[in-house]
Amino acid sequence: MQLNQGKIIITWNFFLMVLFGNPFYIGKFEYNGNCGYLLKPEFMRKQDKTFDPFAETPVDGVIAAQCTVQVIAGQFLSPKREGTYVEVDMYGLPTDTIKKEFRTKVIPANGLNPMYNEDPFSFRKVVLPELAVLRFGVYNEEGKLLGQRILPFDDLQVK
Repeated sequence: MQLNQGKIIITWNFFLMVLFGNPFYIGKFEYNGNCGYLLKPEFMRKQDKTFDPFAETPVDGVIAAQCTVQVIAGQFLSPKREGTYVEVDMYGLPTDTIKKEFRTKVIPANGLNPMYNEDPFSFRKVVLPELAVLRFGVYNEEGKLLGQRILPFDDLQVK
């Protein structure tokens, strides 16, 4: 009986982490129907392969990718007349994770329909696209988070 209770507690802690802010889990499980089960990528299931998440070398059988993102505009970001900006982050392997490097300029006093028209942000080589997610965070000019959206990298449409 003790073992069953321990499993419930572990599941509950993981559920709280998903609810309150780990962007990787939010992004991956939303596109999996929020079921909480993801099959490991194929290269991680093979017994004869080794995987080092801290290595910057490509993984056997996985083609590295790159991504370019352009922030054009936003709608209904804030009901107030306040300045807003957008940060674009990538989470994944330690070599793929890039935080607080790409950010738009602040559009003052227009939280309703800001036009950013920024130059594209380019993410260098993404070693493992299957495990990477893109995060778009909208902030007011004081740096308070107004909202965010997390998208799995492998579910993005290629242009």
